Amino acid sequence: MKKRIFPILLLVIMTSASAVSAAPQIRLNNYVIDFGEDQAAEEIEGELYIPLRKIGELCHFEIDWKDGFAVISGEDDEYRIAANSDIAYKNGAEEKLSEKTYILNDRMLISKADAKNVFKLYDDLDQKEGEIGLHQNFKFNDAGFYDLVTTFTGDAKTQRGFSWEAELDYDDMILQYKKSGEADDKLSEVVPSCEKAAVAWANNKTYEEVPVSVYDLGDYSYSYASMFDHRLFYKAELKDLEAGTEYVYRIGSKSKDDFSEFYTFKTEAEDENAFSMIGVTDPQGRTIEEYAYYAKTLNTALEECNDPAFILNCGDFTDNAYYDDWWRYFFESSKGTCEGIPLMTAVGNHDVRGDSVRFYNYHFNNPQNAKGLSEGFVPSKGTTITIAACIKYLDNTVYSFDYGNAHFAVVNTGSDHGNAIELLSLQKEWLKNDLQNTDKKWKILATHRGIYAEKPRNQTPKEAFLDIVDECGVDLVLEGHDHTYMRTHKMKGDKVSEEGTIYALIGSAALKRYDATDVHEWVEVVKPLPKELPNYVVISFDDDKISYTAKLIDGTELDSFEIEK
Repeated sequence: MKKRIFPILLLVIMTSASAVSAAPQIRLNNYVIDFGEDQAAEEIEGELYIPLRKIGELCHFEIDWKDGFAVISGEDDEYRIAANSDIAYKNGAEEKLSEKTYILNDRMLISKADAKNVFKLYDDLDQKEGEIGLHQNFKFNDAGFYDLVTTFTGDAKTQRGFSWEAELDYDDMILQYKKSGEADDKLSEVVPSCEKAAVAWANNKTYEEVPVSVYDLGDYSYSYASMFDHRLFYKAELKDLEAGTEYVYRIGSKSKDDFSEFYTFKTEAEDENAFSMIGVTDPQGRTIEEYAYYAKTLNTALEECNDPAFILNCGDFTDNAYYDDWWRYFFESSKGTCEGIPLMTAVGNHDVRGDSVRFYNYHFNNPQNAKGLSEGFVPSKGTTITIAACIKYLDNTVYSFDYGNAHFAVVNTGSDHGNAIELLSLQKEWLKNDLQNTDKKWKILATHRGIYAEKPRNQTPKEAFLDIVDECGVDLVLEGHDHTYMRTHKMKGDKVSEEGTIYALIGSAALKRYDATDVHEWVEVVKPLPKELPNYVVISFDDDKISYTAKLIDGTELDSFEIEK
């Protein structure tokens, strides 16, 4: 089995067979395995035994058979488990198991207790509505907090935002920070805000198995989730930082004496007009395997642009924002980047289904400079649940920020199911004022659904924003949603123009893609994305020009251009 880039996932196991009357099941990382199936757990002499191959598959170990031993290779350790014996070796040192292993139907099985002891696996039992079941828990450094991401919340020279998720028993979280190189007694502390919310699990279902429409009408009723529970969502903001300075920080619980490792971030320097950023879009997955492609895309982009000022993602972080396990996969695939490199985001249509835009807002701590746009507004009769929720939770999904000599505005384009014109109209005046009142040389707009789309469907973003883009002199619009690559000519007045705006539909950072078949007079470059070859863009800014390059993860260049003025 090919070695995966993800850290070892945590194993979740049901209670012993004696606790249930019917044929028992175990749930391993959200895979339910019945007794009697090929990779089933087995009950032997009152003990629950688990196939090593299933452990390897779910925890991303490499497993081989050699000289009567199962050889299991993790990231740092190698285990040798003897067949039909209680002898095991970890990195060459002998360890005695509590129970002997079994070979049964060409499968080596190890007891549940030894699986936990040998592989340091986490056991979490939950019971909902009479069902004894286990939901998947990803543990951040084996603690009850995870999904950590940093963002700009204001001036990139002096402010920084953070958000993360935590278990209910981690209710006293803090963020500690200091300048790099300072002693630990220089740590300052910030107490974050906290919001409790119900989350659901899709339990690793495929695209065909989970229906698209899953709504929460306020009573935590998740029609297609296997179970739900509550979590805490935290947000913190640092202010009065020094420009051009490197800081380290960590999050954790003082009462539990349980903290993350230290992460590093650097504030924007004074007069930092030359910088680069990475652009990606639509990681939109449901499984660990799908998010492995997004991780590869980020890592490849960082090899080319190894010191980006930030990453901009144009939306669709999961296939359905209700499901906490899919968010966990997204943040696991981003691990090592978004804790220190700001991740700025546009909300996608898959991030807002039903009223799931709430979960996008829980996970990202964005600037609040468009706050209150929908205050007092009542959607018209017949407005879909999705659009009504986007209006209700509009704060945090519409914002702008500056970096260097560039100004970035981000809008919420809602869903392409139903008419989103009410939602978009609420943003028009703000967007126009925002773009007109910046003194930055370069103006960039980020959307999910495009103003110029390769496959024009419900084109309300064009109706709402095209005139504003023209009037305010936007240089570049970055778009997602269509899972292919397309770039327009310079456009103004809905026509090709020597003085106008370039619209770039920046592709797909993971597996899902659509064929690029439609050709329009305004298209200058259109490139279908090969299967299993996601792409990214790197955009560099200085006083004279914007330089833009789009590449597949194998290094193939899709497109490049410059904007000068």
